[in-house]
Amino acid sequence: MTRRSRVGAGLAVVVLALAAVSAVAPLSGAQSAGSGAVSVTIGDVAVSPANPTTGTQVLITPSINNSGSASGSARVNEVTLRGDGLLATEDSLGRLGAGDSIEVPLSSTFTEPGDHQLSVHVRGLNPDGSVFYVQRSVYVTVDDRSSDVGVSARTTATNGSTDIQATITQYGTIPIKSGELQVVSDGRIVERAPVANVSESDSANVTFDGASIPSGELVIRGEYTLDDEHSTHTTNTTLTYQPQRSADVALTGVEASGGGTTYTISGDAANLGSADAASVRVNAVGDGLSANGGYFVGKIETSEFATFDMTVQADSAVDEIPITVNYSADGQRYSDVVTVDVSGASSGSATPRAPGQQQNRAPSPSNGASGGGLPLFKIGGAVAVIAIVVVVVRRWRNP
Repeated sequence: MTRRSRVGAGLAVVVLALAAVSAVAPLSGAQSAGSGAVSVTIGDVAVSPANPTTGTQVLITPSINNSGSASGSARVNEVTLRGDGLLATEDSLGRLGAGDSIEVPLSSTFTEPGDHQLSVHVRGLNPDGSVFYVQRSVYVTVDDRSSDVGVSARTTATNGSTDIQATITQYGTIPIKSGELQVVSDGRIVERAPVANVSESDSANVTFDGASIPSGELVIRGEYTLDDEHSTHTTNTTLTYQPQRSADVALTGVEASGGGTTYTISGDAANLGSADAASVRVNAVGDGLSANGGYFVGKIETSEFATFDMTVQADSAVDEIPITVNYSADGQRYSDVVTVDVSGASSGSATPRAPGQQQNRAPSPSNGASGGGLPLFKIGGAVAVIAIVVVVVRRWRNP
């Protein structure tokens, strides 16, 4: 054979080989080509997170399967993810026996929001050494990365006690990875609770026991980190906290009398709460005021009332007297102050007198008569009337 004939024969062999390779590589689908000893397909493709955002890592994980009816094992050489070019690749993944499957995670990020058409490609060798190639399309919707976290709080009443319910919400597209909700009073954290894994348009709720939280102006603060971030973010809201008391004693029907420097204050102490009030005491407070320890009311059951009557001594005349109401309920001590207006209190018997002081007599009428008794002109008139009556009687008897 001449040299030219040998070259022609070699070219013919190459052409036949290329034709054989192209015959085992379908353009799309899930079936392998070649000898038929194996049947490799691409099954489900998982996308995590389900709603990816721009700039964050997205895992696209196809399941590569070999049919259970296959008579041999297939060697998986390469799995790639393609979109606008090559996005990710994994190689040398081993062999798949009959009925075997593997999951291959492929990682990528997207800088543009919107719908992205991707494709997964698998290449390998059949048991006889022939090449198989399969692919499958994948559609991924990417949202624009944004964060809008809000914190809200409100008070709730349960069984006579008051709690605080705080909520942290991610209105944006980036999940909250971890963090905590805090209750801050006068710059000091008095309660805290952890939160984690708050996805987009989702919320996490925390209930704080109000028994350990002081009343007044509170700050409910959220401190958190976002997915794929290490820095801490903060947002907060304010809440005016007035806990509901299990017992609530109020003064009703309060009256004041007296004057000068001594006053008598009376009324009713009513329990408006849901628990009994114990050790109820009414007392006067303030400089220059004394009630000799106040008035001890005792126990007042829920929805009941008890009367009190207290004398208050002041150093000088006053227009109002602060009255404290002290009591205990469910192991807690309470104290309220009520101001009683005494400016209109009536004077009289309650007005004190100094020892030995004599009461002034009313002056006698100025009519020229000495001492007491009836005036002389009144006596003369009475005598004349009697004389006339006597004359009339005598004439009637002796006509």
